[in-house]
Amino acid sequence: MKGFLFKLTKQTTMNNPAIIQKVSVTSSYLPAGNLVATLVPSNGNRKKPDQFASLAHEIRNPLSTMSLAAEMLKAIITNDEQKGFLDMIIRGSRRINDILTDIHSVSGEIEMNTGKHSVNQLLDEVLEMAGDKIQLNDITIRKNYAAKDFKIQINRPQILIALTNIVINAIDAMAGVKGILTLVTISTDETCIVQIEDNGCGISEKNLNKIFEPYFTNKPDGLGLGLATTRNILRSNHVGLNVKSTEAKGTNFILRFGENDHDKLLQRKRNVPQLNDTINEFGLRLIDTILHED
Repeated sequence: MKGFLFKLTKQTTMNNPAIIQKVSVTSSYLPAGNLVATLVPSNGNRKKPDQFASLAHEIRNPLSTMSLAAEMLKAIITNDEQKGFLDMIIRGSRRINDILTDIHSVSGEIEMNTGKHSVNQLLDEVLEMAGDKIQLNDITIRKNYAAKDFKIQINRPQILIALTNIVINAIDAMAGVKGILTLVTISTDETCIVQIEDNGCGISEKNLNKIFEPYFTNKPDGLGLGLATTRNILRSNHVGLNVKSTEAKGTNFILRFGENDHDKLLQRKRNVPQLNDTINEFGLRLIDTILHED
């Protein structure tokens, strides 16, 4: 696999022999095959651990070179702003390494990797991980968390990947506008609803039904895998998902974390499907009302 091209352009001056002028990181197209299946394999198509190790090895080789180069440049430059950008590269490289570790750890059965985790803490962690991108794009964050925190039985590394994908997509959608990212949690004894809302470009009605298809993207440099992976992760963790969007106004991702006893939840859905659908619709309308009050 051809990995990453890391290009450093240096300018030599009399005052400082090594001033970084430009740091750019571009990725070549990933190898053929369904990366979604690799990241979140179905029960009938699990990848062997050595395949994950091989993929991680191929990515980590150039990644370690990038990190080392950034660390060396940081040691020789004196400009604080340039050091700040190098810090972002270093943090991003470490995050990629962490993701590789997480992907490998969740390649087995989900049931063996689940635990109870705070929804509010998960959202805060995602915001921290996306902090550099939020800062660079001058995004305003608005949080409206329920006073009563909700703990969910999920695969933590997977859910972090899914939530991060949604947040990153929201940030990208707000390019060119004064971005506002709103995170809301509403919880009861058995259910927690999470809403991630942006005021970006929105999605057309035609494309709204395609956003979870592998390789579908409107981004010039996109691969169309982020949301496909996200949907697979949420389904595997029994998380409901609804998306509402209006072009030129923004998009709402609404996630429903249900009871920890998933078998009981499935049984209730089979017994009272119409009532369950009515409750879900009522909950979504309630969220819209709360968020868009004058």
